[in-house]
Amino acid sequence: MSKRLLILMCSIFLIVPLLFMGCGDDGSAGATGATGATGATGDTGATGATGPAGPTTNTNESCMVCHTTGRVADISDSNPASITHYNAIYEKPSVTVDNIILTNVAGKPMVTFHLGFSDNVNRVQAKSNFRFYIADLVPAGTPTDNLGTQSSDQWEVWAAERDTTVGNVFDNSAAASGNYAYTFATGFGDNAALALAPEYSATHIQRVLVRVSSINPTNQNTVGPTAINGTANVLDFMVPAAGVSTTGLGYNARQIVTTDACRKCHGPLMAGAAHGNGYNADVNICSVCHTPIGHYEGDFMQETESFATKFYHKIHSAIPMAEWTSRIGGKGYGAVTYPQDVRNCVTCHTASGRALGLGNKIDNWKTNPNAAACGSCHIGLNFTTGIGHAGGVSTDANCSVCHPASGVGFGKSVTDAHDTTPTGKNVPEFDVTLTLDPVKTFYVAGDNVTVTATLKLHGTSTAVSPSVYTTAKGAAGAAGGGLFSASLYIYGPRALPKPIFAPTDNTQAHSLFVGTIDKSGTVATDNTGFKYRFTVPSGLANGTYMVRSRFGDYGRINDNNYVVEAITFQNIQIGNATVTKKVSGDACVDCHGTGSAPFHDARHIVVFNTDECVSCHDYSGGHADILSNRVHAVHSASKTGDILGIDWSDVTYPLTSWSSTTGLITTQGAGRCDICHTSGNTSYRSVTHESACLGCHGDKTGATDHMLQNGGAFGVSP
Repeated sequence: MSKRLLILMCSIFLIVPLLFMGCGDDGSAGATGATGATGATGDTGATGATGPAGPTTNTNESCMVCHTTGRVADISDSNPASITHYNAIYEKPSVTVDNIILTNVAGKPMVTFHLGFSDNVNRVQAKSNFRFYIADLVPAGTPTDNLGTQSSDQWEVWAAERDTTVGNVFDNSAAASGNYAYTFATGFGDNAALALAPEYSATHIQRVLVRVSSINPTNQNTVGPTAINGTANVLDFMVPAAGVSTTGLGYNARQIVTTDACRKCHGPLMAGAAHGNGYNADVNICSVCHTPIGHYEGDFMQETESFATKFYHKIHSAIPMAEWTSRIGGKGYGAVTYPQDVRNCVTCHTASGRALGLGNKIDNWKTNPNAAACGSCHIGLNFTTGIGHAGGVSTDANCSVCHPASGVGFGKSVTDAHDTTPTGKNVPEFDVTLTLDPVKTFYVAGDNVTVTATLKLHGTSTAVSPSVYTTAKGAAGAAGGGLFSASLYIYGPRALPKPIFAPTDNTQAHSLFVGTIDKSGTVATDNTGFKYRFTVPSGLANGTYMVRSRFGDYGRINDNNYVVEAITFQNIQIGNATVTKKVSGDACVDCHGTGSAPFHDARHIVVFNTDECVSCHDYSGGHADILSNRVHAVHSASKTGDILGIDWSDVTYPLTSWSSTTGLITTQGAGRCDICHTSGNTSYRSVTHESACLGCHGDKTGATDHMLQNGGAFGVSP
């Protein structure tokens, strides 16, 4: 067989089967054949390029499965069955007392008034829900029958009535429209009145108090359609002639403090302050009963509970009172942790922006010193015997001779004695000016920025020697020479702050000492100032960031041997000009005041501004406790909720927790989130992070395990 024929025959044998493979009997396409065996895995390809940075917001997917709107445990409080935080929409309906008018009806006071209800449902009908009081404002210098001559005006109750008082007349015929009238059984200046208040005079200012108690016929502590929060109101007046009515003086007399000041720490309901929610805890109401003179209730409300001599001053000074050892969990008022220097009298003695009229006595704390008020804090002094008092035996009339309101006296003026201006080692060594070049509305990735800090001696216009900037770091406690500390923090964003450079490049702070090598930027310090140059990195979330510096010369040897560092700080915008709202707000100063945080004074002056606190208390994971964890642990008096293991159970937070059972703030804790979260940023209710939740809930059995099992990562950025 020829070679050509052989090739032809082989081709036929190969081609012919192929022609018939896809055809059925009728010539149509045949069925698909079986899949062949999988081939061997090929070699691994080269690693691809790194993808873009992931989201910088805290999504907390696992938390939000249960802790979001309408879920099992709704942090936003839209589900009343799962409330753990205060929400006003679940508060008991409230009642107000207004339109008070006092009429002299044949020598007896008749008070008419109107009740308003927050939900427009009138629940109060019976007189058993009311209490009525009238007190006489006994002028300073009036001799009293039991406690001598008082150096301040004092209220003296002469009528205290309720449904059991014989002879009263209660008219609730117009209750449907909220209008009531009550005629006292006790008349102006009659024997019953003089038995309680021998110093009564129709020429004195009078105060009538109308109190409406909380109402629920079946259970006073249950939220329901018949429950309300009680309240009270007062009217100050002069005794009118028989048959004449009065709407009062137009102002409240004897305003030594304002309730507005109390509410800064105790909250709008004042529910943590004894009968706060029952009397609305207005100081104009409190002072009617808490008075050092009079015979109401067998003198019970005299010296032992007078606000000036005991409650106000002793409680806030954490001075134990033997008769009240049951308070604060059996620890007594000596356990109070007042959140600022108690000498700062104007924290409470302030008009709080209100026009107080002729009742303004706000400056009494300094213009009218007396043994009762001063002795309530200065318990080691006995003005009657002179023991412990440098001025010896003294009377109220002599107090202002030695202790004038201000200026020079034989002793310190009251103002000087209570001056909280930092002195000595709590004064920073320098005043710092911080500038950024270029100045821009906002910075973007790739911008080159130079931060410059220049120093002047504190309180003067004297610039430091140029050599201060270029001299090497000095030792702590060494006066002169180089500084002990010079550092810069650049961090953010506000919601989840951490250093803007990777932790592997640097720690939280960048040293500014000349010659320092910094991986994230360039230390460019010269004899004109401390300087640092950096490039804004890519991948940062848009929003508000912070720049903060610290400088110290003498520095800190220990907590008793130090000079505080000088701090300066400013916000900057990165990515856009839209300022990010703080997660909380600026309400810290309401309780803590505008001074420095005393627990940091030995190291550096720190004001109560969360933007500054988070330079150290950030989410970088390797430094101080995250601020969101620390503040929640402290204010909830947590024993185990602090990530660093600090026990804060001795804290006496002046607010109390929200209760979904009673509809009231009831027990120790920080359940009323809105007191601190005042910025308008409500993300704390919809975006959770384990560190914050742990602060309050860490004392609850299993809470930590629950968070860890669901992906919690305490102490690091989400």
